Amino acid sequence: MENQGDWSEIKVGQGKRILVVDDDTTVRLTLDHYLQWDGYEVFLAGDGREALSIMQTEAEPDLIILDLSLPDRDGFAVAHEIRKRSNVPIVALSAITETDTKIGALIEFAHDYVTKPFHVEEVATRVYRILAESAKGGIQKSDAGLRNDANCKLGGIAQSAVVDRSPDGHRRYNSKSQIPLAHI
Repeated sequence: MENQGDWSEIKVGQGKRILVVDDDTTVRLTLDHYLQWDGYEVFLAGDGREALSIMQTEAEPDLIILDLSLPDRDGFAVAHEIRKRSNVPIVALSAITETDTKIGALIEFAHDYVTKPFHVEEVATRVYRILAESAKGGIQKSDAGLRNDANCKLGGIAQSAVVDRSPDGHRRYNSKSQIPLAHI
């Protein structure tokens, strides 16, 4: 029987470009190292301005990992700027664990949401899954704009959320109701 090869030598991200946007140098370098090891070409940005600049000057990335708490603007604002130009998949990465923020990111722009601290293998697996689905045409996300009333189904729960602004001008989501859905 012929040797099928060593799985450890397979580079799953060969030819794919990932933009990592995070103000934490350790997070950027950890993801950079691991994703490059997996065969991805990785671009790094420490803030929203740098991320948008990379989007203009480099070839469009195949996926963006975006921190929601950046020093120059929030990740929601950066994501909306990206959505004006591109439909690239975005993975939100944040220390914010509130359900309303997660729902807001998933409704507005994110294909996935990972909370910090995280396991780098989990992030890499999510990146791989999203890119595989995207290649099959199964994942598409467009910017529907800021919705004042957003409804979605999450895990058998009909979720209704209201988008409003906090006193400091940041967008927030407040759950109006949760209604269990019947399993069919």
